[in-house]
This record gives sequence, C-alpha cells and structure tokens, in this order.
Amino acid sequence: MTGFDPRTEFGMTWKDFSADHVKRYLATNGRDGYEFNGGECVILTTRGRHSGLIRRVPVMRVRDGD
Repeated sequence: MTGFDPRTEFGMTWKDFSADHVKRYLATNGRDGYEFNGGECVILTTRGRHSGLIRRVPVMRVRDGD
C-alpha cells in the first residue's frame, strides 16, 4: 500500500485533534477551546514519572447528578 496515508484518507486522528485543542486553548488563555459540544474543557497537565516529559490533554468536566 504505497502512498496510503490514513490521516488524509480518514481524517484527523484523536491525537491530532487533542494536540490542536491544547494548542488553541493555551494560545488563547482558554478563550478558544474552553467550551466543547456544550461542555466545559480543562487541560490536564502531567509529568512522566520516568521520562520527566510534560504531557497535556484536554478533558471534559461533567457533573454527576443534579
């Protein structure tokens, strides 16, 4: 399958989408990317225990119950 690129064939992957979301959120200080599909997003920042690398992922904040 020479020349097959699943990202162009099937669209953006969740990793690409998450990375783009975090970049937009941080670049605008949360003005862009805070609300997503009617919910509130926050950026979870962690540091790898062994690698020491900082990782950031968007997570939805949802309420449970009333």
